[in-house]
Amino acid sequence: MAKGIGQGSIFKRTRRGKTQWVGEICVGRDSHGKRRMRTVYARTKAEVSRRLEDLRVKARAGVDPDAGRQLLSAYLDAWLADRELDLKPRTRSNYRDLLAYIKPHLGHRRLEDLHPLDVKGWLAGLQRQGVGARTRQAARSLLINALGEAVRHNSIATNPAERTAAPKVKTGKREVLENDQVKALLTAVQDHPYEALFVLAVLHGLRYGELAGLAWGAVYFRKGAVHVRQALSEDPRTGHCELVAPKTEASRREIPLSQLAIDALRRHRTRLGKLATRDLLVFTSPEGGWLRRSNFHRRVWRPIKAKAQLPANFRLQDLRHVCASTLLASGQDVPTVAATLGHSSPAVTMRIYAHALTSKKHEAAALMDALFGSTGS
Repeated sequence: MAKGIGQGSIFKRTRRGKTQWVGEICVGRDSHGKRRMRTVYARTKAEVSRRLEDLRVKARAGVDPDAGRQLLSAYLDAWLADRELDLKPRTRSNYRDLLAYIKPHLGHRRLEDLHPLDVKGWLAGLQRQGVGARTRQAARSLLINALGEAVRHNSIATNPAERTAAPKVKTGKREVLENDQVKALLTAVQDHPYEALFVLAVLHGLRYGELAGLAWGAVYFRKGAVHVRQALSEDPRTGHCELVAPKTEASRREIPLSQLAIDALRRHRTRLGKLATRDLLVFTSPEGGWLRRSNFHRRVWRPIKAKAQLPANFRLQDLRHVCASTLLASGQDVPTVAATLGHSSPAVTMRIYAHALTSKKHEAAALMDALFGSTGS
């Protein structure tokens, strides 16, 4: 009688004087209707029975046993290759870097053999090697995403990486400039070729990629606004640059400009002359090429930071935080700040910039005293 899916048998086999237990099970049928059999071996009948039961559960769940035999390293390579063309250069480079943390430790394991304890041990090993918590968290998230697709395609029954605890990341205190330091920075960039870039970053919170990808056609002087429609993405490994869609749908936004920003952009346009046409980028290298982040950081940001006497640990990306913290501390509502920064939701703004709301909490407490303090006891 032909075995149906999930049915199997156990027997002993002796070869060259060595006896072992053998189990056979039908795990499905191929495209021609022929049964697909799997064979397992073990020293004891109980172990063979356990392995058959594992295959039986997978077969009844529709899991493809052959796909599960693929090595994790080969699977991850194919997974990344399938989506590389859709990834931004910087994201593509980050994914490759994260895979370099995964493959040497787990790449030799078959998909079907990967266990949560393997993932837990890998994360612990990275920690012993001194790999930071944020990197470990990102590598685990990437593995979860990749194996999640294997589950959806019935290559494995469950996601072992998902059943592990995420590394705890300590949120460092963001460097916030005082008003006099912000004024010192704006003074330091006066008449500088990239004055308008710094003004847009500090006063309106544009990301560096959004600034480097801003075209004159997205600057509306009469309306007093800029439209964020694209961003410059750079692969740190190869230096390849390309214009990509904004980070999220919320990042595609219109930003009303302050008069300071409008004036700085007008001066910048006058400085460029005929080079300030609709299709050209507002900010380029001195040679007219891409404004690469690494070059800008070395040639422009470091000298400006020194001239303005800003803290040594204040980073280029912290200019955006200056805008957010200033708006929140001055009483601007969170949804408006979220829309200005291009956050996906006000909750993201609250999570990142909760520190900026501390003074408002004190004001709220003082308000309660003013309203009800005269009631006495």
